[in-house]
Amino acid sequence: MISTPTHTQTPSASTSKVASRPRPRPLHKNPKPQPPLTPPKVSTPSPVHIIIDDSEDSDLTPLTSPVDSKINPILITTPSAKSIGGHGPSAPDGALKQQPSVDLDTWDISNLGTYVWVLVDRRSRVLEPEDHDDIEARSKDRFWWPGKIQSPSCMARPLKVKLFGDICHPPGGRTIEISNPGVWSGQPNILSCKEDDRMRFKNLTVVNLACNKDGVLGSPRKKVKHDWESLKEFWNSAVDELHAHYASLKPEVQTDEDDDLPAVGTMDFDIFVKSAPSPTRSAKGITTRGVANGKRKRADDLQSDAEEEVWKPSVLDPDGFEPGDTVFARAKPSPSIFWPARIEVYLPPKKPRQKGKYRVEYLDTTKDDIPRDWFYTPEENQFFTCTLGEWKSDYQDVQDDVDDGHDRARIRSPSPIPNDPPPNSAEFSELSIREQFAYVKPILSAILGELYPPARTRHSDFVAGAKKRKKVAENAALRGRMDPSDVTALQEYLSEWCLRDERRAQMIMDKEDGSEPTSPACDNDEFHTAGASRPASPTGTEMTLPLSQGDVPPDSSFASASELGDLEPTPPGVSSYSDTLPPLPRKRGCKAYEGLSPIERVEYCLNVLLPEAILQVLLWRTGKRTSVALLSEEEEERLHGEGQQLLQERDWVRDMMRLRNLGAPKKSAEGESEEVVFSTTGRAQRRVAAAPKSYRE
Repeated sequence: MISTPTHTQTPSASTSKVASRPRPRPLHKNPKPQPPLTPPKVSTPSPVHIIIDDSEDSDLTPLTSPVDSKINPILITTPSAKSIGGHGPSAPDGALKQQPSVDLDTWDISNLGTYVWVLVDRRSRVLEPEDHDDIEARSKDRFWWPGKIQSPSCMARPLKVKLFGDICHPPGGRTIEISNPGVWSGQPNILSCKEDDRMRFKNLTVVNLACNKDGVLGSPRKKVKHDWESLKEFWNSAVDELHAHYASLKPEVQTDEDDDLPAVGTMDFDIFVKSAPSPTRSAKGITTRGVANGKRKRADDLQSDAEEEVWKPSVLDPDGFEPGDTVFARAKPSPSIFWPARIEVYLPPKKPRQKGKYRVEYLDTTKDDIPRDWFYTPEENQFFTCTLGEWKSDYQDVQDDVDDGHDRARIRSPSPIPNDPPPNSAEFSELSIREQFAYVKPILSAILGELYPPARTRHSDFVAGAKKRKKVAENAALRGRMDPSDVTALQEYLSEWCLRDERRAQMIMDKEDGSEPTSPACDNDEFHTAGASRPASPTGTEMTLPLSQGDVPPDSSFASASELGDLEPTPPGVSSYSDTLPPLPRKRGCKAYEGLSPIERVEYCLNVLLPEAILQVLLWRTGKRTSVALLSEEEEERLHGEGQQLLQERDWVRDMMRLRNLGAPKKSAEGESEEVVFSTTGRAQRRVAAAPKSYRE
């Protein structure tokens, strides 16, 4: 059997045969040269000196006169003048030159940093995308101006930028808004401050989009003229402000040996700019941390943080309080108890959302910084109704009544003799008022003899009479911080020492003439009120007027000598009445004093000698005076001036309580008062018994 082979073609064989067929070789053509992918370099004309155009058609406002550059002025070299095409007049002082190249491939808005350059015109208007299609906008000269980003992030829209300097900013402020920061038609409107770790612009750089590569305007529109020298000075000032602003954020960079800041464009300044914090990095860090914690900081909070960086508090008190103003203040948040206090100073807030505070001094000399709603002033009703804390004082506002006969015997007893050496201020304050009076007698004797220069004017004005004498009486009301009881006692001793029996004889004659005796107690307020509101001479003899028959107590009511021991021990051999002592003559003085009538000498004693006696006692109590004898004229003048200041001082706590009592609400019909005052007040230097060390306890 003969088998014939069958011819079959497998797919693999067919595929192999087709793949083996040669393909036609393509023809290679030389490609045409392509332009570089990077956009053309942006050119800017070099600044030229041109007279400004103030016509109505000009889109710019007139410039002020140029000012001198104060810090390293930058001089710009311009080539020789040449004509610019056929459009208008030739360039006055120089030709336009190309701007330094900007690598737009590496331009990234997130890498701007904090300090930037913004392309603006003379009205601080930023180059926007729509300006490229506006012929008039393209023909404007624009300048790269330094600024600082105020927005919390470079990605914020609009982007807020604060421009430095005093010329290139809008009338309402120096912060502008960039709606579209970026690169438009190959021209950026914002650049980073540095380029390759160097300042990007060292000279004022001008950009005009209507100029071609040769610096020729492409539009026949009117060209704007500039006062170039003035503009250059303003630009230098803006760069100096940029430098100073950043240097102020890095005080640790400066050294004690050299406080001068590095010049703009130097390596040191480049390091400053390079290390400046970027708001973009800060914003990214905040966002990352917020996501990790499950919270996200709002854009409003970021904006507030940016505003706090440039916020400056006002040092002026918005309420207008002055140091020394008295208030009732609490010492802790509880509003139940208030204490007398004085305002010392206003403390401005440290952040925009904070409120200022006041440093106050309480009556126990403790100090604290408290907000405004912690105290009340006399202009507020709560000043008269708030509940006060309790404190004790040794201050005696009213003198105890003492029998006139025994008081006269105490006055007529032998006078104390000053100690040698004299006591210090603490020991002097422990003496009785009569013993203190003994230390000021030499000064008073010199005044009577017109031998004490500091009081010579007061003496001469009183002797002159009329208006001058009235003025002396008005100024005699001051007593400083001396207790009213001490003033009354000092007045008694002074009148007895100076006038002796002459004043009592005069007062008896006045009584026989029908005049009514005045109250034996002298009102404490007479020494703090003006003399015009009281008699011209508050008579010290009021304290020694004979009592009326109905006021004379029985013999059994007189106190014994032992009961008066706390006032002044009665010397041996001295009876209870002054008539057992021989009468002593009054003190003699100069011719002018002796020419006064008896009643005028009483007024002289009260209006001239008594204020000087109080002044000298205060000097001894404060330790400013340490000599009984008179010192040199210069030293006495100095001490007298310090004594005048002591007379002007007031017991501010007592004054507050008097003011509060005057304005306190009346008792209700049920006899209950709206508030309770726990005690009287005291002086600042007094000893406060049983008072807390701090009102916070």
